[in-house]
Amino acid sequence: MKKSLKIILIVLLVLIFLWGICFLVDYIRAKNNKSPIFCILETTANDGGTNIYLGLGYKVIDFHRIMEYSEDNTTYYDDVKIGGWNMKYEDFENEYTVKDFNNNLNDNKNYKYAELNELPQIYSVDQAITDNCLVITNKIYNKNRLDEFNRNVSNRYGNNIPDKLRILMTTIEGQVIITDVELRDDGNFYITRDYTRDEYSSNEDRVIKESNPYSSKYYTFMKSIGNDSTELVLALYNDSELSNEQIDNMEKSIHIASYSKNMQYQNSPSFYANISRIYDNSLEVTVIDNEEEKEKTSDKFSFGIDNPQDYSIGDFVKVTYTGMVLESYPAQIDVIKLEKASKDEKVLIFEPEYEIEKETIIDKNVNKDYDYNVYSINGKVSILINGEKKLLKDALNNGEITMEEIIDKAEDDEKNKKIVSDTYLDGGSKRYEYSDYVIIKCNTLSGNKDVYIGNTDYLLNE
Repeated sequence: MKKSLKIILIVLLVLIFLWGICFLVDYIRAKNNKSPIFCILETTANDGGTNIYLGLGYKVIDFHRIMEYSEDNTTYYDDVKIGGWNMKYEDFENEYTVKDFNNNLNDNKNYKYAELNELPQIYSVDQAITDNCLVITNKIYNKNRLDEFNRNVSNRYGNNIPDKLRILMTTIEGQVIITDVELRDDGNFYITRDYTRDEYSSNEDRVIKESNPYSSKYYTFMKSIGNDSTELVLALYNDSELSNEQIDNMEKSIHIASYSKNMQYQNSPSFYANISRIYDNSLEVTVIDNEEEKEKTSDKFSFGIDNPQDYSIGDFVKVTYTGMVLESYPAQIDVIKLEKASKDEKVLIFEPEYEIEKETIIDKNVNKDYDYNVYSINGKVSILINGEKKLLKDALNNGEITMEEIIDKAEDDEKNKKIVSDTYLDGGSKRYEYSDYVIIKCNTLSGNKDVYIGNTDYLLNE
């Protein structure tokens, strides 16, 4: 009997010792602002990416909460807290504030569409494209606006940033239907449909209709990518706090729009440049990366901007504009977004070209440094190295960069929560999703190790 008690006591002491080591390691990591090791992930908050972990008798909150947002910079509250299971996220409210964050959100340029009732009755597709709407006709225009909106509001990215996406679609008869989907400051999604331009509908149906609110606590915006089409929906994703009766009375999926996977799309054009002159309310830039842009339009562009004081001559920037160019010198454009960039960073550039169904970037039978192939799907892939734009194929074959460096960067971007990724249940293939392209690194049980680079709707099974 004594021997049995002694064994039990030894086992308990060993377990307590091991628990103490686990807790001590996670405690030290928390104090050094690092994520825990001996815990399981309980949930991820829709605040920018805060992770909440549960350990044996303790809890760790790894804060990554958006504090201040602007087009060019996002500031986070980053800290790691450790305590008992009764520790709550709200316990640390005095350490962060969302006042500045909410004020800056109202300055989001993409959020500022004209009110639907202020639009002209004859609202053309060309004007909608210029206004940065997602336009779905026989082609898709401004798809990067859709992808940006998705990243801002979808729970998958953990940002929960108020934003609005305006969608213009045409009926079979050529009539214009406008739909706004919006995440507002109150934390609710709203869908507003404008049927006032549909001449084939009855007079009583030619109205602007706003939906009931859909709480972002339970609903999220998502792109449902199928084999033949992509559907844009609000989907019920969080029902853990709801009763069965509440769930039964809630809509599971609210259709917003859809488009064919085979439909060609055109993003708002962009280029990299150096700022060459700064005026009171405008900038002049010199294009450095795109010879085609120089040949088609100009080597210099000027455009209005609200905050020229935030930039300096020589700054390296990415310019995204509506596509409309006023022929002057420098050529004048209407800029949608201006982003500071780094010449030291090697940046992939994906340009959709639908006549390119599948193009080989690296052939493992030709380049013996690789034991897998690299392909581009429906587009041309370039890379910016030291401010110079080159075809990725040439840069890889010349040894200026390796595919391993690109994948390693994608892994780092995922860890730093700049992008999201998915792992396929096929042996470990991984899909890295950037704002305007995806990289898929295969690792299938059948031995496929190839890499595919395509647009944000591209899936491995295609």
